[in-house]
Amino acid sequence: MIATEPRSLPVGVPGLGPGPTLAATGGPVVSTMGVEEEFLLVDRLTGAPVARAGPVIQTASYPLGELVQSEFYDCMIETCTRPTTDATDLRTRLRRLRATVADAAHVSHCLLVASGTPVVPPTAPIPVTDTPCYRRMARHFSALVDGRLGIVCGGHAMYMDRG
Repeated sequence: MIATEPRSLPVGVPGLGPGPTLAATGGPVVSTMGVEEEFLLVDRLTGAPVARAGPVIQTASYPLGELVQSEFYDCMIETCTRPTTDATDLRTRLRRLRATVADAAHVSHCLLVASGTPVVPPTAPIPVTDTPCYRRMARHFSALVDGRLGIVCGGHAMYMDRG
Protein backbone atom coordinates (compact mmCIF):
# COMPACT_ATOMS: atom_id res chain seq x y z
CA MET A 1 0.00 0.00 0.00
CA ILE A 2 1.36 3.41 -0.89
CA ALA A 3 -0.19 6.54 0.56
CA THR A 4 0.51 10.26 0.46
CA GLU A 5 -0.89 13.32 2.15
CA PRO A 6 -4.69 13.37 1.77
CA ARG A 7 -4.82 16.52 -0.41
CA SER A 8 -2.23 18.08 -2.65
CA LEU A 9 -2.41 21.21 -4.76
CA PRO A 10 -0.26 22.31 -7.72
CA VAL A 11 1.87 25.38 -7.14
CA GLY A 12 2.37 28.10 -9.75
CA VAL A 13 -0.30 29.92 -11.71
CA PRO A 14 -3.49 29.55 -9.64
CA GLY A 15 -5.50 26.66 -10.99
CA LEU A 16 -3.12 26.00 -13.88
CA GLY A 17 0.20 24.77 -12.41
CA PRO A 18 3.01 24.14 -13.22
CA GLY A 19 5.22 23.75 -10.19
CA PRO A 20 6.08 21.28 -7.48
CA THR A 21 3.24 19.44 -5.79
CA LEU A 22 2.51 20.70 -2.29
CA ALA A 23 0.22 19.24 0.31
CA ALA A 24 -2.76 21.23 1.53
CA THR A 25 -0.59 22.05 4.57
CA GLY A 26 1.86 23.89 2.31
CA GLY A 27 4.69 21.37 2.64
CA PRO A 28 5.85 18.94 -0.04
CA VAL A 29 3.90 15.74 -0.57
CA VAL A 30 5.84 12.86 0.96
CA SER A 31 5.04 9.40 -0.36
CA THR A 32 4.89 6.67 2.24
CA MET A 33 4.55 2.93 1.97
CA GLY A 34 3.38 0.14 4.18
CA VAL A 35 2.69 -3.56 3.80
CA GLU A 36 -0.12 -5.84 4.89
CA GLU A 37 0.64 -9.56 4.76
CA GLU A 38 -1.75 -12.44 5.26
CA PHE A 39 -0.51 -15.79 6.50
CA LEU A 40 -1.97 -19.26 6.93
CA LEU A 41 -1.42 -21.19 10.13
CA VAL A 42 -0.75 -24.86 9.42
CA ASP A 43 -0.12 -27.99 11.42
CA ARG A 44 3.61 -28.65 11.86
CA LEU A 45 3.28 -32.32 10.87
CA THR A 46 0.58 -32.43 8.20
CA GLY A 47 0.76 -28.93 6.72
CA ALA A 48 -3.04 -28.67 6.89
CA PRO A 49 -4.56 -25.34 8.00
CA VAL A 50 -5.44 -25.16 11.70
CA ALA A 51 -7.81 -22.79 13.51
CA ARG A 52 -5.29 -21.25 15.91
CA ALA A 53 -5.37 -17.57 15.01
CA GLY A 54 -6.65 -16.56 18.45
CA PRO A 55 -3.72 -17.94 20.47
CA VAL A 56 -1.16 -16.82 17.88
CA ILE A 57 -2.54 -13.26 17.83
CA GLN A 58 -2.69 -13.18 21.63
CA THR A 59 0.98 -14.18 21.88
CA ALA A 60 2.15 -11.86 19.09
CA SER A 61 0.06 -8.93 20.32
CA TYR A 62 2.23 -8.50 23.39
CA PRO A 63 5.17 -7.11 21.38
CA LEU A 64 3.27 -6.05 18.23
CA GLY A 65 -0.04 -4.61 19.43
CA GLU A 66 -2.45 -3.84 16.61
CA LEU A 67 0.15 -4.70 13.96
CA VAL A 68 -1.12 -8.30 14.09
CA GLN A 69 -4.81 -8.97 13.47
CA SER A 70 -7.34 -11.64 12.66
CA GLU A 71 -8.36 -12.40 9.11
CA PHE A 72 -11.42 -13.94 7.47
CA TYR A 73 -10.76 -17.55 8.48
CA ASP A 74 -9.61 -18.64 11.92
CA CYS A 75 -6.49 -20.22 10.37
CA MET A 76 -5.28 -16.88 9.04
CA ILE A 77 -3.61 -13.81 10.50
CA GLU A 78 -2.62 -10.47 9.07
CA THR A 79 0.33 -8.27 9.87
CA CYS A 80 0.71 -4.65 8.87
CA THR A 81 3.59 -2.24 9.04
CA ARG A 82 3.24 1.38 9.97
CA PRO A 83 3.79 3.75 7.03
CA THR A 84 7.39 4.70 6.30
CA THR A 85 9.23 6.67 3.65
CA ASP A 86 12.29 4.37 3.58
CA ALA A 87 12.50 0.97 1.86
CA THR A 88 15.28 -0.25 4.18
CA ASP A 89 13.18 0.67 7.20
CA LEU A 90 10.19 -1.15 5.66
CA ARG A 91 12.28 -4.30 5.15
CA THR A 92 13.46 -4.16 8.79
CA ARG A 93 9.88 -3.79 10.00
CA LEU A 94 8.71 -6.71 7.85
CA ARG A 95 11.48 -8.97 9.18
CA ARG A 96 10.53 -8.12 12.77
CA LEU A 97 6.82 -8.75 12.14
CA ARG A 98 7.44 -12.06 10.37
CA ALA A 99 9.86 -13.33 13.01
CA THR A 100 7.58 -12.37 15.91
CA VAL A 101 4.50 -13.95 14.35
CA ALA A 102 6.43 -17.10 13.36
CA ASP A 103 7.61 -17.43 16.99
CA ALA A 104 4.02 -16.97 18.22
CA ALA A 105 2.84 -19.68 15.79
CA HIS A 106 5.53 -22.02 17.10
CA VAL A 107 4.28 -21.48 20.68
CA SER A 108 0.80 -22.49 19.43
CA HIS A 109 2.19 -25.66 17.79
CA CYS A 110 1.76 -24.52 14.20
CA LEU A 111 3.72 -22.92 11.39
CA LEU A 112 3.26 -19.61 9.61
CA VAL A 113 2.94 -20.00 5.83
CA ALA A 114 2.82 -17.22 3.24
CA SER A 115 0.53 -18.76 0.64
CA GLY A 116 -2.60 -17.57 -1.15
CA THR A 117 -4.20 -20.97 -0.79
CA PRO A 118 -3.58 -24.03 1.38
CA VAL A 119 -1.10 -26.52 -0.03
CA VAL A 120 -2.80 -29.30 1.96
CA PRO A 121 -6.58 -29.14 2.48
CA PRO A 122 -7.87 -28.74 6.04
CA THR A 123 -8.81 -31.95 7.86
CA ALA A 124 -12.07 -30.30 8.99
CA PRO A 125 -13.89 -27.13 7.90
CA ILE A 126 -12.23 -23.99 9.25
CA PRO A 127 -14.60 -21.51 10.86
CA VAL A 128 -14.91 -17.91 9.78
CA THR A 129 -13.44 -15.53 12.37
CA ASP A 130 -16.24 -14.45 14.70
CA THR A 131 -16.51 -10.69 14.09
CA PRO A 132 -19.53 -8.75 12.79
CA CYS A 133 -17.72 -7.83 9.57
CA TYR A 134 -16.60 -11.39 8.77
CA ARG A 135 -20.02 -12.87 9.70
CA ARG A 136 -21.66 -10.37 7.33
CA MET A 137 -19.19 -11.26 4.56
CA ALA A 138 -19.81 -14.98 5.13
CA ARG A 139 -23.57 -14.47 4.80
CA HIS A 140 -23.17 -12.34 1.68
CA PHE A 141 -20.77 -14.78 -0.03
CA SER A 142 -22.16 -17.98 1.50
CA ALA A 143 -21.72 -20.00 -1.71
CA LEU A 144 -17.95 -19.43 -1.46
CA VAL A 145 -17.59 -20.00 2.28
CA ASP A 146 -17.51 -23.68 3.10
CA GLY A 147 -14.50 -23.85 5.42
CA ARG A 148 -12.31 -25.60 2.84
CA LEU A 149 -10.52 -22.32 2.09
CA GLY A 150 -10.21 -22.14 -1.71
CA ILE A 151 -8.26 -18.97 -2.43
CA VAL A 152 -7.72 -16.94 0.71
CA CYS A 153 -5.43 -14.08 -0.24
CA GLY A 154 -6.38 -10.57 -1.15
CA GLY A 155 -4.67 -7.40 -2.20
CA HIS A 156 -5.02 -3.70 -1.54
CA ALA A 157 -3.86 -0.67 -3.43
CA MET A 158 -4.28 2.95 -2.42
CA TYR A 159 -3.88 5.94 -4.66
CA MET A 160 -4.25 9.39 -3.21
CA ASP A 161 -5.85 12.24 -5.14
CA ARG A 162 -3.23 14.77 -6.19
CA GLY A 163 -5.64 17.34 -7.55
